[in-house]
Amino acid sequence: MAYFDYLEEKTKEQREFRFFDVWAKAGLFVFLGSLLITIASIIVFAVAVPIGQNVFLDILVGVGVAVGIVGIAISSKAIKMARNIRKKSELGNFSLIWGIFFVLIDFALLVANTWLYFV
Repeated sequence: MAYFDYLEEKTKEQREFRFFDVWAKAGLFVFLGSLLITIASIIVFAVAVPIGQNVFLDILVGVGVAVGIVGIAISSKAIKMARNIRKKSELGNFSLIWGIFFVLIDFALLVANTWLYFV
């Protein structure tokens, strides 16, 4: 009977491994969305309107921050799920670190634009 319990546990672990991998991939796609919004906001600030000229452009940057925070949350959940079964989630770590980086870039653009608008 112990042999069958071992097989049952192994299939459960494999299912959990597959499940955290799905979360890591979802975190990657949300991170890519945050990356695209960050690139779009940098292009808008570089080409269309200089920083500090229009406070309504903070909406685009705010959406980038929100999407980035969602990506960070999803990636951190994938990492936590991987740690529970003693595995590594390289994709989750990648998405988490770069997600934090682009949220910080978006937040810097948000602060700079808002500060220059009101000064």
